Amino acid sequence: MSVINNAPCKPKIIALTEIKHKSKWETNLSELAIPGYNIISNNLNTNSRGIVVYVKHDLPCKVLNHDNSFSEFILLEIACKGNTKLTLGVFYRSPSSTADNDLKLFDLINSLCTARVGNLLCLGDFNWPNIDWSTWTSTSKTGFEIKFIDTLRKNFLNQYVSKPTRARGDDHPHILDLVITNESFIENIAMLAPLGKSDHSMLNIDCKLQIDTLIKVKKINYNKGDYDGLRQSLQLNWQELLLPLQNDIDAMWLAFKQELQNRIMQFIPKMNNSWKEEGWTRPLNLKLRELISLDQIFGDSG
Repeated sequence: MSVINNAPCKPKIIALTEIKHKSKWETNLSELAIPGYNIISNNLNTNSRGIVVYVKHDLPCKVLNHDNSFSEFILLEIACKGNTKLTLGVFYRSPSSTADNDLKLFDLINSLCTARVGNLLCLGDFNWPNIDWSTWTSTSKTGFEIKFIDTLRKNFLNQYVSKPTRARGDDHPHILDLVITNESFIENIAMLAPLGKSDHSMLNIDCKLQIDTLIKVKKINYNKGDYDGLRQSLQLNWQELLLPLQNDIDAMWLAFKQELQNRIMQFIPKMNNSWKEEGWTRPLNLKLRELISLDQIFGDSG
């Protein structure tokens, strides 16, 4: 929490991997909640290491389902301005990942690049320690790191992390945490100190994207109103209230309006109502546009 509170600008999205201890998990997801954020996770009751994504309440977002059975990932769709979308994928690949699981990862990336429209951002702990991202080569003898690089190249994807993200003791530092996109919208990546007892650096990622936001206002919930109580409260001596204002019709109206609003506030509750900050931009369908065009033609000729 202190990391978020001390940040100059609170992040719109926070993604965490390996949130579970290797040998035990006794934490309820609600205990990980952060005020002001919705929390999304994969299935934490399995043998997975766990992924949690926090999304600010005012950010339009939905979880995407995918039939790929790669071990650990979360897919989200974020609404951007101009009716565009950002597909966000958060991944965790174990260092002991099987060959079959790695192939599922490659298939998942391929399908995201072919099936999804708009911007794509994939990030997480991929655990490919032998890749040299300055040359996009690998010293691995298994060949799967090369296949991962080929998957990114074939889909014209960029990888932005250029400095080691994980270091422990005398171990050689490695780039294990990656930031991958299909377009050049990454503005900056800052390396921050590890969170808690983690040996991975935190990455503060700035994106050049115009994200939609939800405006929340209080709306009167007429379906839940106490109308008997409202009617009873309006049994006032209206003559006594309005007679002193009989020479000013505007003042009488304002007095009546104020009394009515006060009692509505008392007996009819409010509820949250949200909508996107961006205005209505859905275009007219083709048939309706053709009818309007014909009407304009015949209207002008007549």
